[in-house]
Amino acid sequence: MKDDRRNDAGRPLDGIVVLDLTQALSGPICTCVLADYGAKVIKVEAPNKADMTRAKNYDVTLPIDPDTGGDNFYAINRNKYGICVDNRSEKGKKILRDLASKVDVLVSNYRPGVTKKIGIDYETLREINPRLICCEISAFREKDRVNDPAFDVVVQAASGILASTGYPDAPPAKVGASITDISAGINAVQGILLALLERDKTGRGQLVTVKMQDAAMFLMAQYVTPCVADPTFDLKRSGMCHVEATPSNGYETSDGYLLTTPATDGLFAKFCDALEIPEIAKDERFCSGAARYKNRIALDEIIVPILKTRPTQQWYTLLKSRGIPASPICTPKEAFRKAYDEGSPIVATVKHPTRGDMPVIGTVCELSETPGKVARRAPIFGENTKDILENMLDLSDDQITELERENVIHCYHGNLA
Repeated sequence: MKDDRRNDAGRPLDGIVVLDLTQALSGPICTCVLADYGAKVIKVEAPNKADMTRAKNYDVTLPIDPDTGGDNFYAINRNKYGICVDNRSEKGKKILRDLASKVDVLVSNYRPGVTKKIGIDYETLREINPRLICCEISAFREKDRVNDPAFDVVVQAASGILASTGYPDAPPAKVGASITDISAGINAVQGILLALLERDKTGRGQLVTVKMQDAAMFLMAQYVTPCVADPTFDLKRSGMCHVEATPSNGYETSDGYLLTTPATDGLFAKFCDALEIPEIAKDERFCSGAARYKNRIALDEIIVPILKTRPTQQWYTLLKSRGIPASPICTPKEAFRKAYDEGSPIVATVKHPTRGDMPVIGTVCELSETPGKVARRAPIFGENTKDILENMLDLSDDQITELERENVIHCYHGNLA
């Protein structure tokens, strides 16, 4: 039976309008996912301050032209519309409040208190739009630093992730990816979707808050009990080793590195057969998970020299044929290039007006009936200001021209054909 409540045109969030007051990564990745699944996302920048990721090294020099932009800006701001409004001027603040009165969701990643300062906090906006869902992403939960600024790596340091990454005999190391930004953004998506479900029941919006520090610590969820309750435990650096299971490690081969995890008794026996050392699986030092962990150094002394005798691909093919979890340790370039060549949805292609076909990040969650898609490139600086203000706020050409003359807004006037 057809569900008559559905009024979308093929994607789950069709008809939802989002006002995006975010920059850098944590907020934009949230609104990027919402846009992929149908939401109309209106990204707001200031006339005199573009998103810091529009240029490499965060060195944004105005005016912005179509060729300007860091690749990460294009990757996570595709599928969005872009406007420029000065949130420091009274007229700019009014424009943002007027837009907020007409949208479903407002997302920001300012420091705490900034939304209230410019009059777009949840308590203010709920009076003019009771159905509005406000999502605020900020850095810290800790009481003595809740108002501190931060980038991803700072939150990695504060959450414990940085101290637990790297090798035991080396200094702490950051995770290669900006995982606290990404994790916060994905958790914000979850919160917004839950709030939209609740609004369907009650007709009321609500405030969704996400702390990057919390999102980072959630990535270590399985270690919270011993970290809090066991005075002797801490999650320490272990290189490529699993902290509990053995063998589970990255091993050098004759031409690279291979990660394999034959940690159960059954897999370990198959692994030993593949390495032509079947007797090791019956050795009392290695015949159980606990014994292998206790004697992991001795086990590595046997395994490591053998794995160095053949190339990575040969070992991978052999272990895979035995049903043993394993993978060559790929570079990001190798992983993305293979995904692109295979037509994986994790890499999409958009058409940029001056750069031509541009690969950008695609979608992760595949829905059989209402899939997400990447349909638009990221907006040029101020590209949609005029259209949005005309169509959503009914501003005239004269009003828009005057606002631009006063530097309250910026409109892109170039040719994108």
